[in-house]
Amino acid sequence: ENTKTIAASFIQKNEVIDRVAFISGIMEEKNTLLGSRHSGALGLSGSKPTSFFNGLNLETNFNENLSIQFNGIIARTVINRPSHSLIDSFKPISSSSFSFSLNKNNVFSKNDSLSFSISQPNRIEKGSMNLKIQSLADTFGNIDHHLKEINLAPSGRQIDMGISYIRELNEDLIFGVRSSLSKDYKHYSSSRINKLITATATINF
Repeated sequence: ENTKTIAASFIQKNEVIDRVAFISGIMEEKNTLLGSRHSGALGLSGSKPTSFFNGLNLETNFNENLSIQFNGIIARTVINRPSHSLIDSFKPISSSSFSFSLNKNNVFSKNDSLSFSISQPNRIEKGSMNLKIQSLADTFGNIDHHLKEINLAPSGRQIDMGISYIRELNEDLIFGVRSSLSKDYKHYSSSRINKLITATATINF
């Protein structure tokens, strides 16, 4: 296995919020860093990236038809020096992700629901690595190198917004449509907005 995770959670209910869950844990990766793979000259062999994360999940129902849900995770990742790599070392990496959704049932009929969501996929907020930059060989054939610090925080922040509508037409047919917008896709700063519309149907025979 490339990833090992140990986590513990605490769940509580009260008069204001129906469900509050806190989660804390440790995730250890092998040959990956926050899910991304590295190999060859930029490999992570022996680095054992270890992430310490904390999360919060909130769920509450205002009434039988209206509810909200929120969850967010922040993490701090420490990485040992890789072996046999042009990557010399890392500074600790901070990352975050979140999602929020608002759900409404019985909007136009007794068998439909409308949902609005906004979310941010996991993003590096702070962190850097030192990369070995090799110089030209001297007259004796020796190759020296110097270190260049590279900021790992991306240029943008991906924000996804979506609206979905689902309606049960009868016991055998359910129809749904979803429209989503993404800003700064994959956390690269861009003026472009990615748009996607999907339609689904479930039929029971």
